[in-house]
Amino acid sequence: TSNARILCIDGDLLSPVLVILFDETISVGDKVTVPGDSSLPKSIFCEISQDNVKLQELFIDTSGEEDLYLKDVFGSFVVESCGEKDCLVPITYTYLIENVGKISMDITEVMLSREDRSVDLIDEVKERALEIGDSTTISDKEILDICVKDEIMTTLSAKADPEGGDPCFSQDTYDIEIDPKECRVKVVITCEDDAGTECNDIDLPELKCSEGDAVDVVSFEYIGGSCAQSLNKQDEICEDEAIGPSTSDNVKILCTDGNGNELYSKDDVSVGEVISFPTSGVDIVTCEISDEEGELEQTVGIDTSGEEELALQDIFGSLKLKSCDEESCLIPLTYTYTMNNIGTNTMDITELSRTNDAVTPATVSF
Repeated sequence: TSNARILCIDGDLLSPVLVILFDETISVGDKVTVPGDSSLPKSIFCEISQDNVKLQELFIDTSGEEDLYLKDVFGSFVVESCGEKDCLVPITYTYLIENVGKISMDITEVMLSREDRSVDLIDEVKERALEIGDSTTISDKEILDICVKDEIMTTLSAKADPEGGDPCFSQDTYDIEIDPKECRVKVVITCEDDAGTECNDIDLPELKCSEGDAVDVVSFEYIGGSCAQSLNKQDEICEDEAIGPSTSDNVKILCTDGNGNELYSKDDVSVGEVISFPTSGVDIVTCEISDEEGELEQTVGIDTSGEEELALQDIFGSLKLKSCDEESCLIPLTYTYTMNNIGTNTMDITELSRTNDAVTPATVSF
C-alpha cells in the first residue's frame, strides 16, 4: 500500500549505454508507461524498491518472440495496454435532470450510487431551479477496465420540490456488463402503444370526463372494498350491506339504468378486472355488487348525464372509473424483447424469463 520507486531500463544489460525507460515513485494503482516516444526494446528490466531497499526485480520480453497478452501478470505489474490495445478506457457518465412536469421546480437532492459507494452530487448541480421543459446535466469521468469480467451498476436519484404540491422523485440506472471472452447476449426491451408511441411518451388523458355532455360509455375497475373509500364529487348513493364487498373474493355485478334495463351483468368478476358498458341516454347507473351466493353486498349510483362532475380515477365504493368515452387510463401496450448476440461466438438461447416490479411481482418464463 506504500509508495514505491519503479526503475525500468532496457533489458539488454550487456549494453554499454544505460537506457532509462521509467524512473518515478508511484502508489498502488498508478500506471507505468514505457517507453513513451520511441519503440520498445526487446526486453524491459524493472526494479521495485522502497527507501533504497530492493523489493522486486523482473524481466518482460517485448521482442514479439514470446507471447505477451493483456492482463499478463509480472510480479507487481499487470499488462493493461500494448501498442494500440488498451484495457483501460476513459469513460464519461452524463446525468440529465429534466423538468418534465407542468410547473417549475427546485432540485433539492441528487445522489449517485455505484457499486458499494454513494456520493451526494447536489453541490455539482449549477442550475437547481428548473422551469417547465428545462434541464441540467452533471458529468463525471471514470476509467473502465474492459478486459475483466465485471458488472458496474450506476444509479442516480434526484428529488425536486415544486412551487406548490408534494416533492417528486426520479431514478435511473446505467448497467455496464463486461465479459471479454465468454458468451455475451444483449437483451433490449421496447414498449409502444397501438399508435407506435414509446410508452414513456404517452400523453396523460384529460381526467374530466365531460363538459356538461352525457357520457356514452364507461369502464370501471373492480377494486373491492366498502363505500367508505369512495372518492368523487357526486351525490349519488353508495350503500353497503354489512361491511361491503371483500377486497379478494369474486363477486357478481349487475348494472342497470333508471328504468331497470340491464347495462352489464357478470357472475364472476375478480378484483382488478375491468368492466365496460354503454351509458348513452342514461342519466343514472345503478350497480349492485353481490357475493358468489347472490347475497347483496353493495349498491352504487353513478351520474353519467354530464350534470354532475365525473372524472377518471373517481371511486364509487368498490368501482374505480378507468375510462369514459375517448379518455382512458388503460392503454394497450406491446412489449418487444430483442436478443442480440454481441459476443464473438455463435450461441443458443436456453432460457428467457420476464420479471415485473408491480405491486405483486411476477416472473414469467418462455
